[in-house]
Amino acid sequence: MAHADEFVILDTVPFRKNYFQNRNRIPVKASKQGWIWLTVPVRARHGQPINEVAIDNTTAWGKKIWKTMEQTYAKAPFFNAYKQFLRETFLEKKWNLLQPLNLELITYLKAQLQIKTPLVLASDIKATGMKSQLLASICAARGASTYLAGQTAKQLYLDETPFKQNGIAVIYHSFSHPTYQQLQSPFVTDMSVIDLLCNKGDNALKLFHTQKTHP
Repeated sequence: MAHADEFVILDTVPFRKNYFQNRNRIPVKASKQGWIWLTVPVRARHGQPINEVAIDNTTAWGKKIWKTMEQTYAKAPFFNAYKQFLRETFLEKKWNLLQPLNLELITYLKAQLQIKTPLVLASDIKATGMKSQLLASICAARGASTYLAGQTAKQLYLDETPFKQNGIAVIYHSFSHPTYQQLQSPFVTDMSVIDLLCNKGDNALKLFHTQKTHP
C-alpha cells in the first residue's frame, strides 16, 4: 500500500474460507506453534462476495479478541497508544458485516503507519472479468499505467496477458520480512501489523523504507 499511488480493496470477489479476510495472527509464547489466530466468525455462503459476508454474532468473539490482545500486549512498550481504539473496535462497537469492520481496521492502521495512499473499493469501480482479467479491468478503469503485484503473484495466479492487452505494465513487490524486538523470542514472522505497532510504535515506519519493487 505504501508503494502504490492508489490501493484498491478487492471486495467483490468470493470470500475465501480459512484465509486472512476474517482472521490474523499474533505471537503468543504459550502456544505450541508460537502464535494464535484472532478470528471473526462469519456466516458466508459459497461464492458470496466479501462485501456481503455477515458476521456471526452468536458468540462474544469481540470480547475474546480484545481480552487476548490485552493480555498479550499488556507489557508491550507502545500498546497504550492503540489500546483505546482496539478496545472500542472489538469490545464496544457492534458489527453485522465483515467489510465495515475490515475497513475500520485498515483505515486506522494505515493512518498509524502514516501511509497516504488513497483507498478505493472495487465495488465502486465498473470492472468485469475474473482473476487477472478483473485486475487488469480495474487498472484500466482507474487509468493506471502500472500494476504492483505481490512478489509471488506470477508463480501463483497472475497472468500478465490482459495487462499487456490494456497497455498496463506489471511490476512485483520485492519483500524481505524485517525483524524487530517482540515480547518473545525467537522472532515469529508474518504476524499482524498490530504486533509491529505495539512493539515499535512510530519506529515501525522506518522498516518500510527498505522495501522495493522490481519489474
